[in-house]
Amino acid sequence: MRREWLTIIVVASVISLLFSDGGAVTIGWGCHRGHGVGVRSYSSQSYVSYFPGDRTRTLDFSSGAYVQLIKLVGDVDQVWDAWGTDLVDDIVLDEGHIGYALFGSGPANGEWWMAGRNVDIDVGDVIYVKAYNVPRGDVATTPLGLLNVTVTDADENFPGKTVTQTMNPENYYFDDLAVVIPEPAPLLLLVVALPLWGLRRKR
Repeated sequence: MRREWLTIIVVASVISLLFSDGGAVTIGWGCHRGHGVGVRSYSSQSYVSYFPGDRTRTLDFSSGAYVQLIKLVGDVDQVWDAWGTDLVDDIVLDEGHIGYALFGSGPANGEWWMAGRNVDIDVGDVIYVKAYNVPRGDVATTPLGLLNVTVTDADENFPGKTVTQTMNPENYYFDDLAVVIPEPAPLLLLVVALPLWGLRRKR
């Protein structure tokens, strides 16, 4: 009788492991290619420019604007704060750059595709992309006025994807990501106001 129970426990454990939702899951993530839906700067209700990148089959973080695949924990970190680059509690699952896995020649047009990536996600998790307009190594040193960061689409919505299953490879597409660029007038006002505010605090 003991042996039968032991067999049942072992079989149940194996089945549980085989069908568990936890652990590394193979996915693809990026945007549709050739449809003009790559990551863009956005200002005054018009698209300004695509995030730059070189078409390459080699992962090279110096060759294109930086993109991260992130798992949402609580509220989205830094949705509109184009000046901040630190995550609070969201988790970076994977990273890449604009232009990766694109074929042919010509500009990358803000597009990329990360295929066959192993990431730690479960059913019910929400994942999203955070994109920077500069290569990974330049994020920390780029002047704040030149650093564009986005996790929203051109309609100012948060385009997160909810994980519905982890048994089979999934593809997650993040199209039409865009960043709102601060207008010159508010920026000029900020430049003038900050020193005045500093002087007032000294009095």
